[in-house]
Amino acid sequence: MKLHFINILSKSLEFLVVIAFIVIVTGCNKDLACSDGVISLHLINYTPQEIDTLIITQSKPGNSQQIINTRTLIKDQNMVHVIKGDTIRIQESPEFISQSFDWQITIPSVNRIIKITSIEGERRTVKVGTFTTDAFCRNRLFSCLVDGVKVTFPERNSETNEIYITR
Repeated sequence: MKLHFINILSKSLEFLVVIAFIVIVTGCNKDLACSDGVISLHLINYTPQEIDTLIITQSKPGNSQQIINTRTLIKDQNMVHVIKGDTIRIQESPEFISQSFDWQITIPSVNRIIKITSIEGERRTVKVGTFTTDAFCRNRLFSCLVDGVKVTFPERNSETNEIYITR
């Protein structure tokens, strides 16, 4: 009788452990912050030689004096030019213009500074399972200021938002 009771108790514990595991795995979700929306920079009427070097300055939003990071992009080292007609898209990995900062792009060869500020966009989170490691979402951008002029991005679900700068 005692052995029968222990056997029943053992099976009940196994059952409870399985149920608890299922509840934990299916019932516990966590919030995952979506990645920043990014901006793709397109330069019009520049030669590849003029923009073979760019200096990118990242600063705290609303405070260009509080610099977080400055880096130099050099063609064929950490930057690629994608040329289509008179337009060159600057491609860097990872994308360098994101919504959490203000940006200054300096083109030393022509003594030009482009300021991208006040980037407005979503700040979403998505629910994912406890053990999910590969979920991905990107926040949509609404607008920004380019040299003080407001640019509004189209309402579409896009991985990047384009800014076109004419020489």
